Amino acid sequence: MSWKAPIRSATQKPVSSKQRRDIDHSRLRRERRKLEKRLPAPCAWCGKTVEPGIDYRDPMAFELDHIIPVSLGGDPFDPNNHQIMHKSCNASKGNRTDKMPPLRASREW
Repeated sequence: MSWKAPIRSATQKPVSSKQRRDIDHSRLRRERRKLEKRLPAPCAWCGKTVEPGIDYRDPMAFELDHIIPVSLGGDPFDPNNHQIMHKSCNASKGNRTDKMPPLRASREW
């Protein structure tokens, strides 16, 4: 089974890198703090608990994830477009919009 690109609706347009640079980062930090107040909470990707107070460099640290990635036209400030994830889970999700984590091949051949 190969991965297929997500189907975008007519309202979702790709966002240029200039538009991503022009995001109001102070507003995004406020949205992040609102989500942090809900910790501990389960990770939207793996289901394990995301604990508060973990150093931001730790792979199990809290990270705000956009359900519809900003690069695919998602609103960076819409609270309905935010979810809680581990830093490593968010990195493995990338800019995909699917709900399921990718299947990993077993080590047994």
